[in-house]
Order: sequence, then C-alpha cells, then structure tokens
Amino acid sequence: MARISVIGILALSALGGLPSALTAQTSDQGRIQDGTLETCRARPGGSRIRSNNCDSEAPRTVRTEHEVTVRVELPGPRGPQCEASALTEYSQRGAIARVAGTVSIGSCPAGTNGSFALVARVRDASGEIKSIEFNETWQRDDPEDVKFTGDYAIGADVELVNVRVRGLSCTCAEAPAADAQTPEAAPTTPPAPL
Repeated sequence: MARISVIGILALSALGGLPSALTAQTSDQGRIQDGTLETCRARPGGSRIRSNNCDSEAPRTVRTEHEVTVRVELPGPRGPQCEASALTEYSQRGAIARVAGTVSIGSCPAGTNGSFALVARVRDASGEIKSIEFNETWQRDDPEDVKFTGDYAIGADVELVNVRVRGLSCTCAEAPAADAQTPEAAPTTPPAPL
C-alpha cells in the first residue's frame, strides 16, 4: 500500500506543476509559441515545428460565388413548320409488306420536305411480336400532298399485324422571292430641232 501512495503523490505533484508549464506558452491563431520555436497549423503534440517562419505558408485558394446570366439564342427551324398527318394502307404478300399512304400537308404555300418512319409490327412463329422500322424522306416543290407506295421486306414465316407512321416531321419550303421589278425606262424625248 505504501508503494501506491508514493506513486499517487508523485503523480499529483507532476499535475501541480502542469499549469505553470502551460502559462509559459501562448497561442495565436494556429500557432503555439514556446520560447523561440513556433508550431504552425499543428494539432496537439505539434507535428510541424519551424523556427520563426510560420508566415511563409503555402498559397491559399479562395473560392467565391458569382451569379452570371447568359442569354443564348438558339436557331429556329429553317422554315415554317407545316401541319401534316398521315394515312396508310397495308397488306402482306409473303415476306413483303406492301404499304401505300398519303402525307396530307397543310399551311404551306410552297413546297415541303420532311421525314417519317414506317413501323411494321409482325408476329413470328413463336407468337412474339417484333417491330421493324423503315425510314423515309421526301422533298416537293409544290404544296401538294405526298403520296407514297412501297414494298418492305418483313421476313419469312411472319404475320403482319399493322403498319404505323411515327416521327412525322414536315418543314415548309421558303416561298420564292418576288421577282425584282425592273424600273421602267424613262421616256425619251426626241432631240430638239437645231
């Protein structure tokens, strides 16, 4: 028991001297000064000790936020958009789907151009339905409707379920510019007699 009390007395005397050791150190925003040594940006225990050169720290990165408004004008379509609808008729002839249809054009005073996809749905021998897509385009110089007829390979041993038009887009061609009128020739007067 005498041994434990001696150790306890020594420990208490060591703790009693601790406040006097702490008062000798001063701190200043991340540095602890103890005599001539400074500890910069150190954690307790001091891992970065320098001799009076704490002011030469590495460059800092400063981040700021600033709101920027940018106006971007996207180019519009190259011509007025036309109103278009499609009507199709189809039949199966073996491994071929015969499709006839019309793309009805509205509100275009001049020609048109456009595209669409014909999607044929077929049922194979296992009963699974698959879609086969055929892309088509057109260009006309007049405002008339677009008529099309075509044979499309759908494969052997399939049953044609239906054919639909999807992704129909149409653009009106620009109307031709009015012919520039030539100025009328100024009337000529006969030369005056001498």
